[in-house]
Amino acid sequence: MNEPDDEWCGELFVSVAADGCAGIGSAWFNKEQLREFATALTAFPLSADNPVRLDGSLGGNDQTPPQTTIDLTLEPFDVRGAVRVTAKLESTVWQNADRELPKTVSTRFQVLTRKVVVQ
Repeated sequence: MNEPDDEWCGELFVSVAADGCAGIGSAWFNKEQLREFATALTAFPLSADNPVRLDGSLGGNDQTPPQTTIDLTLEPFDVRGAVRVTAKLESTVWQNADRELPKTVSTRFQVLTRKVVVQ
């Protein structure tokens, strides 16, 4: 694991396993991005028009787009509040994707939810 540039950001690791499809990815986020993502997850039900998304990318320049290493999308699945999660993870490419052969995992699964009232 790499050390953060400052006290306001850190590397988030995501692992996923669903029906024989599994992978691990990581990306750097600042604290505010993660707070906004966590707050958006508390909505019940989630908005069909505005899915909750966390996207972590690195690198990129005028000739090369950034590499997305974590892409999570959570959206409504049914009228009872179940959530569909789409997870796309990719290993980091440091120099050349053709030589490094990045590993990619993409899967979708359902999460059963219920509204929790905190008093």
